[in-house]
Amino acid sequence: MSLASEISQKVSFLKERARMLKTARTFFEERTVLEVDCPALSEVASVDAHIDLIRCQP
Repeated sequence: MSLASEISQKVSFLKERARMLKTARTFFEERTVLEVDCPALSEVASVDAHIDLIRCQP
């Protein structure tokens, strides 16, 4: 497979992914659902007073 073909496939994939995300976001936006980013696991505690910490094991 040529480099141009690989790049074309990746771009097609990214466009399809963007289309699906837009569809999902539109669905929820029409229903006034708020999109939020969930925090990831971290090795250090958060200094945000409004975030309750939970212990997790590796």
